[in-house]
Amino acid sequence: MNGSLFKIGSFAIIVILLFTSFLVLYSFNDSDEGVYCDILLESAVLGGNYLINATNADGSFVYKYNASSGKESSSYNILRHAGTVYCMLELYNVTKDERLLRSAEKAIVYLLSFVKPFDNSSTCIVYDDEVKLGGNALAVVALAEHMKVTSNDTYLTVIQNLTRFIKLSQNESGDFICKQEYSTGYIYDWDSEYYPGEALLALCRLYQLDHNETWLDVAEKGAKYLINVRDKNVAVDDLIHDHWLLMALNELYRYRNNSLYFEHSMNLSEGIMLLQCDGVNRQPEHPDWLGSYYIPPSSASTATRSEGLVAAYHLVFDFGEKDAAERILRSIRLGVDFQLKTQFREENVSYLLNPERALGGFCYSLNSFDIRIDYVQHNVCSILGLYDILKNNS
Repeated sequence: MNGSLFKIGSFAIIVILLFTSFLVLYSFNDSDEGVYCDILLESAVLGGNYLINATNADGSFVYKYNASSGKESSSYNILRHAGTVYCMLELYNVTKDERLLRSAEKAIVYLLSFVKPFDNSSTCIVYDDEVKLGGNALAVVALAEHMKVTSNDTYLTVIQNLTRFIKLSQNESGDFICKQEYSTGYIYDWDSEYYPGEALLALCRLYQLDHNETWLDVAEKGAKYLINVRDKNVAVDDLIHDHWLLMALNELYRYRNNSLYFEHSMNLSEGIMLLQCDGVNRQPEHPDWLGSYYIPPSSASTATRSEGLVAAYHLVFDFGEKDAAERILRSIRLGVDFQLKTQFREENVSYLLNPERALGGFCYSLNSFDIRIDYVQHNVCSILGLYDILKNNS
């Protein structure tokens, strides 16, 4: 078989397998919760194995790998590196697979090599002479998760110093400086849709460790800015699908019981669900797009929304109406079912150039075979979130 014919054949067969193999896997009805949970956990474990294998000797990751061409990308993103470490540790907390912990700790060492002093009491993540709010925030989230799952406080001072930078980055209004140049201190006139939510989550996660109310004060100030200023008068279906903010509000509400946080979480969740191809509000163009977002859909865009809805589910289950929780859970399940179709498994890797290399990875979409570490991160975290919900509700 010549090379061009091999590529064409591979493309067609993989697309078919990505669809047909999962029609079998997900033909279970609601009474098969145990089987479904097993599928979810198996998927998460496979994703974790992919990340273990993608960890380089120096602690960096193979950032992006194309499963069709076998090519790696030379680009890198330190924020997604930190998010991937968080994912591996969250999975380790469930499986206790020591390989995950060893790889995550190797990746932490790499991450910490980019920590530099900002002032006498704070530090920041510097990459290519840029300091991004999200870099500090996700580093805090990852290191806090390490402390949680290992009961090892080795990095507590590092976490606190990184979080002090987040506090210094907050303006009087409550919004944050999102990006600046490290060498000159130049502040970019640029705002991220997601960095502030990441910062709020980091503040809540550090509070869980050292119980310093200052972190909650900063988080509240930031949350009120996002809700009362950024998102003020924005229609529900136009709200930013900010999964990090949903995760942060779920935790912040439990410490600072302000109905503003609960109501905004419900509005964000509603906005997400209104745009899902759920077969009710919106019909998918193709049957295998059910549960997804956007046209054409991607795995990560669905996974991040599933992550946000998992957080919203816990909030409304604990403090709201159970019917609302069930509606959110239905959307999560639909989203995850779509996500599972984008994972490379034993059933659909045979015709790839390097089947073992791609195994467990989540590709960009049903017909685009780039695997990036954050695609795997968000899919695994959201799948674990659904797994946790179903296991605890059974």
